[in-house]
Parts: sequence; structure tokens; C-alpha cells
Amino acid sequence: MFDTLTERGLRQRTVEWNMKRNKLEYDVKLERKMLHEEFREFMEAETLVDRLDAFVDFMFVFIGTEAKYLYSINHMINGEPLAHTDVQYLLNVDSYYEYMEQQVKHEVVNFLFDNEISEYFCYDVAGEVITKVYEIVLEANEQKTQVGADGKITKPADFYPPEGKIQELLINLKNEFKRLNEMSIGDVKVYRKAVQDA
Repeated sequence: MFDTLTERGLRQRTVEWNMKRNKLEYDVKLERKMLHEEFREFMEAETLVDRLDAFVDFMFVFIGTEAKYLYSINHMINGEPLAHTDVQYLLNVDSYYEYMEQQVKHEVVNFLFDNEISEYFCYDVAGEVITKVYEIVLEANEQKTQVGADGKITKPADFYPPEGKIQELLINLKNEFKRLNEMSIGDVKVYRKAVQDA
């Protein structure tokens, strides 16, 4: 999943957003707070749109956390080396990510495909959908420019939340996939291209 984000320049845009926000300053407490908040939102989400949004928010925060952590290794925080517990924490976060990814891919597949198609085929397309949702959320996050007192970025007054675009994407893809299924097109490349062009 992260490889696809890297290939399409989305990971770099995420790191650049974090660089503009706080020069990649690694604040352990803030990073943990943000990751836990996104995980909680994922677990409490009641719709596919909300779960996708929370999962991608988690990915966004995790990429930023990872970049700040790696940057801080070279610059040491307050002249002190980073604690070993930070490394262990990031490894634990990775297992949260894997759990969330499997859950959301399963839900995307259930939503988009009404008939029996190979699991590999569906999960490959679901990964493409998640990448597209990541792009939508990244564009929304790039609208945020002000840093609040708690260190988090705040939404501007004219902020347009990404959920509407995510909902529209899913409905359009469901209709397009139904059309492709009726035409008996079973090539995963065609479905992936449909997601990329959406």
C-alpha cells in the first residue's frame, strides 16, 4: 500500500505537508495522541465512508510520524537519543495498520462487488480504491494551514470535508464496476484503471 503512495508522489506530498507544518519536529506525546485518535475513530466508524476516512487519516498521520521519527534520529531530540520504546511503539502501530487495512479492504470489496470474483482480484482493486481515497484526504488536509495550541492543524472556515467526495467515489465505482461486470470484463487492469480515472 505504502509503495503505491510512494510511486504516485502522495507519500512525498505528505512528508512535505508535515515539513511545512512543524519542520518535522517529533513530539512523541502528540504523535501517539493523533494515532490513537485516528484508530479510535476507525473502530467507532459506522459507515464505510467514515471507516475509509479514518483509515486513511491513520495512514496520513503514520507517514508523518515515521518521517518525523526518522528525521529526529539524525538530529536527536533535545540532544538526547530517542528511547527504544519509540521504536517498539512504531512497530506496534504497524500491526494496528495491518488490522485496519484488512478490515477496510474487506468492506470495500463487499460494497463494490455483488458477485463472486476472485479474492486476489477484489483486494487488488480495493487497494487502488484506498489509494484514491488517500489522494482525496490529502487534498483536504492540504487546505489546512493553521497550527492550533495543541500542535494539531486546524481546519479553515471554508474547509470542505473529504467524506462527500469519498461517498461520490464509491457510488461511481460501484456503478462502473456493475457496468463492467455486465460486459463480462474480468481483467483487473481495467478495474484498476477505472479507479485511477475516477
